[in-house]
Amino acid sequence: MNRKKNNIFILIFIFLAVFFTTATNTSIAILINFSFFSLLILTLFVISIIDAIKKTKLKIFFLKIIGISTFSLLIGIVAINLQKEFNKKRVENLIVKIDDYKNKTSKYPEKKQVKFPKIINGLYISEIQYEHNTVFGNAYKIRYYDDFWQYKVYRSDTKKWYIDD
Repeated sequence: MNRKKNNIFILIFIFLAVFFTTATNTSIAILINFSFFSLLILTLFVISIIDAIKKTKLKIFFLKIIGISTFSLLIGIVAINLQKEFNKKRVENLIVKIDDYKNKTSKYPEKKQVKFPKIINGLYISEIQYEHNTVFGNAYKIRYYDDFWQYKVYRSDTKKWYIDD
């Protein structure tokens, strides 16, 4: 019974580790997942040889690990899109607050005057970058991390979004 409990904890840990690494969606996270799955495949090969020689059943538990890892990878990929949508809504709400402040006071707020939400991508939490100055005319710019090597940028003078690599 104790062995089954340990196995469940191991599988839960693997699920969470792969899920959060995948949902983070950075170049380092992709490299970690690639390395992890490569190591799993190599270990499965070695365990298959050991099972064939010693007639053990190590392969069964290892196939569970691969199944859980693959399942959590797929759920992490789905979570990426949900996070992106969640972050976009948070930034759009921020844009409304900034524009409301500008309409009420005739000037753009400083970063301390409006609550700026954090951008969350799995384990990667980042700040929203906000600039307003004469370079942009009577406008501001918001930039935040959105995806694998990409930042989304909003310019209030054009009221358009663009991607910054």
